[in-house]
Amino acid sequence: MERDKETHKVEIKTALQQVEREIALMKKLSHPNLVTFYEAIDSPDSDLLYMVIEYMPLGEILTYQNDGTF
Repeated sequence: MERDKETHKVEIKTALQQVEREIALMKKLSHPNLVTFYEAIDSPDSDLLYMVIEYMPLGEILTYQNDGTF
């Protein structure tokens, strides 16, 4: 059982590292066609991570792709 717990810890660390890398990349990106990433907030009371991004008044791009208007 120790090994399972140890393996699980490695998987969690790897997932956390992937999220941290993605956040670092998003902070560096700046382009008119990309949604601006402002900040990531780690909730100390839970396992949640909040990401603050630019508000897009017309909604998600998938909405336009699905109905053929994009």
